[in-house]
Amino acid sequence: MGCKQGNLRLIILTHGDFDHAGNANHLHERFGAKIVMHNGDSGMVERGDMFWNRRKGNILLRMIARILFGFGKKERFSPDLYIDEGYELSEYELDAKVLHIPGHSKGSIGILTADNNLFCGDLLENKDKPVLNSIMDDSTAANASVEKLKSLKIKTVYPGHGKPFPMGSFT
Repeated sequence: MGCKQGNLRLIILTHGDFDHAGNANHLHERFGAKIVMHNGDSGMVERGDMFWNRRKGNILLRMIARILFGFGKKERFSPDLYIDEGYELSEYELDAKVLHIPGHSKGSIGILTADNNLFCGDLLENKDKPVLNSIMDDSTAANASVEKLKSLKIKTVYPGHGKPFPMGSFT
């Protein structure tokens, strides 16, 4: 059981925040897996700055977050491949494709499987009930991403935080 050399081939980052990308370089080095993500969040992992390419916010909060949650130099990396809307993952034996769903960050992506399940990163969450994540870089982009998802026949959503939920239960 578990990962072994050669059986972990791909690490898909739905966005560049430290809580989703922090161990990617370690796994890459240990197992040789490729790291893929959208280039809209590249500076987050390359510079270790989760506020890179995000709208300006509270300066004090940004400074504190950089100290508490920044990547150390060992955790910083450059992805092996940048992926975008429509990228097919069949090369990695995954029957799924990439959706660009900005809002939480400019480079947020989701993975839509052939059987219509969605791994959505931090666009949506389900801690108490399915909702739009409370931390958004661009609420207009987030709302457009939600409308895009509603137009698809998504069955189950697997958020980055909280329990999976039927897409129909998201209002």
